[in-house]
Amino acid sequence: MKTAISTLTDRIAPVFDTANELLLVDCEHSRLIGKDRVSFDSREAGPRAVQLSTLGVQTLLCGAISTPFRLAVEGCGIRVIPFLTGKVEEILGAWICDGLDESRFSMPGCQGSCRNRGATKRGGEHKKRGRSCKGLCVCPVCGQEAAHTPGTPCKELLCPKCGTAMARQ
Repeated sequence: MKTAISTLTDRIAPVFDTANELLLVDCEHSRLIGKDRVSFDSREAGPRAVQLSTLGVQTLLCGAISTPFRLAVEGCGIRVIPFLTGKVEEILGAWICDGLDESRFSMPGCQGSCRNRGATKRGGEHKKRGRSCKGLCVCPVCGQEAAHTPGTPCKELLCPKCGTAMARQ
């Protein structure tokens, strides 16, 4: 799995939108396979998201991230785990060992309130997202239901009846 970490020297960049560099890491079965540093080609949300996608990134670990940047990255099918802080090597070690839920990796003021970043241990079969992969996607307009597909956000599915973006039940 290829993961990108927005960096500022040896720490995670406080704000993804203004970060200049990424650490790309490739992991397989909780083992680090390779690392590489990459500079961003653009400061704009869309081109940054496309660059991440082109690099084969599946997950982005970052500090604060604005809504336009987050939506652009998620729109390319990349999972975003924001509001992280700390030394890059410690974040990387925690990521590999599924330990990003430790409060020391949360930006100040984010303990509990920013937990939409997806690395909690609240049980369920899919610990990385903090909830079970089971469930339904529902159309907010006509009520049509569809089984949730693990790894695919419901909002990326269109209702087969009316074409509206689905929502998680």
